[in-house]
Amino acid sequence: KRPAPGGQNLSDRFRRLENMLLAKHSLTQTIAADAPRARTPIPMPATLQKLQPATFHGLVIPEEPKAPGSDDCCMSGCAICVHDLYQDSLAAHAAALASVRASLASMDVPVAQWPARIRPDADTTAQPKARTALSAFEEFERALEAK
Repeated sequence: KRPAPGGQNLSDRFRRLENMLLAKHSLTQTIAADAPRARTPIPMPATLQKLQPATFHGLVIPEEPKAPGSDDCCMSGCAICVHDLYQDSLAAHAAALASVRASLASMDVPVAQWPARIRPDADTTAQPKARTALSAFEEFERALEAK
């Protein structure tokens, strides 16, 4: 509100402040009365449960990165190719997996109890050759020259 030409009416302002404080006090009382009911846990929807990271003994098990599809690369020799990003994410995944394995070993958890995907003998990740994008681009260039 804009003050009247002679200044602000302090009586009106005091009433507004008093009403705000009463409303705040009333809201605080309502929240305090509802507090016992608010402590019951609300079940998480199944869609959100899928988004929760998998854990084992309090450690987050890293998810394996998704390989790029055949149509994800534009084959134009980008400086940052999806295949290079995939290689970086594979390296980060391997480092995270090694860290989880080391932590589990330091906690003396038997390997037989570990989830199958983090056991040392479960390295099913095929390590593609380095610089996949460059080699794919070179193969594409050779195919063009052969035509």
